[in-house]
Amino acid sequence: MFDKIKNILTSLSDVKNLHLLQNLIEQLNKDFIMSGLDWYFDPKLNPKELLGALQERIGELLLKEPRLFSNLMYRIDISEMHLMQQKDHDFDKTRDKITLAILKREWQKVWFRNKNSPSV
Repeated sequence: MFDKIKNILTSLSDVKNLHLLQNLIEQLNKDFIMSGLDWYFDPKLNPKELLGALQERIGELLLKEPRLFSNLMYRIDISEMHLMQQKDHDFDKTRDKITLAILKREWQKVWFRNKNSPSV
């Protein structure tokens, strides 16, 4: 699991070099708000801080707000089948796998939008 987290941090560092980390954070904020969550990620977070903040929030949702968690997964476009594959007997591992799935899906949205937008 540590290797996956290390890889995602490396990917986010690359995003920052491309000036897309802020777009990723904005996408997360948009999807959280549209899902009925009043949580906000500061656009100035570095990749490691973002990962930690997202892990914390996903853990809270899994434990305390399953309905809001489901709304968020629907909004982000992560299927129930994919979520079932992320389940583990260890809560922290499950939370980390779901966090990585969220970051991956949100990054896909940002990357695709950036790739297909006309250059100014």
